[in-house]
Amino acid sequence: MRLDARTIRTLGLTAWALLFLWLWISGESVRYLGPRTQWVIPVGAIGLGLAAVGYLRATRGDRTSRLSAPEWLGIAGLLLPIVAAATLGGAQLGSLAASNKLNARGVDPTALARLATRDARVIGFLQLDAAGRDAGLSKELGIHTGTPVHLVGFVSTPPTRPGARFELSRFYITCCVADAVPVGVFVAAPGERLDRDEWLDVTGALVRGKREWIVRATRVEHVDAPSDPYLSFAT
Repeated sequence: MRLDARTIRTLGLTAWALLFLWLWISGESVRYLGPRTQWVIPVGAIGLGLAAVGYLRATRGDRTSRLSAPEWLGIAGLLLPIVAAATLGGAQLGSLAASNKLNARGVDPTALARLATRDARVIGFLQLDAAGRDAGLSKELGIHTGTPVHLVGFVSTPPTRPGARFELSRFYITCCVADAVPVGVFVAAPGERLDRDEWLDVTGALVRGKREWIVRATRVEHVDAPSDPYLSFAT
């Protein structure tokens, strides 16, 4: 069977429509996009599907035999992200990416924490990270020694020796994974042997460190990575 240029172009549009449809149905879109840009998925699935049908109808009778070299390169470029999405399905950012600290990317964590706290119902990674350097924010949020906390995150910096504290982190996104920034909180959990990228459910109370709040854990449970591994500045 020989595919003409019209069919190949249609298949390219259809492939993208099917990718968006899969992301929409499976819920995997949360690994790529934040809440503010989730609308792209259904719009892409429906819009590109209609575009493929419309192109077939508009080019009925057009039997161009072959694509030019630049067109082949363009088609390959369009299909490459689809191959990457299929190959990396279920992937997520981890400790290696978290080594790029929040403030190293020119982001003011205190300003972000104040913004995220407007409707916050619980104290999370972002609030603890910023409040550790801002006494005023700690007071504003009601954070003090003994404040109970519950965090779910991955080990970004494991303990250097048995009983040493470790860093538990989570990535925050605004638009998509490309703008993800890591936020970490130190946890003291004596006796825990941990590896990088392990997901933990930690419950404990806050104690004051030199320049940060530390969670003194009363319970540490190993858990699977959540279906949505990223938190959002919008929530």
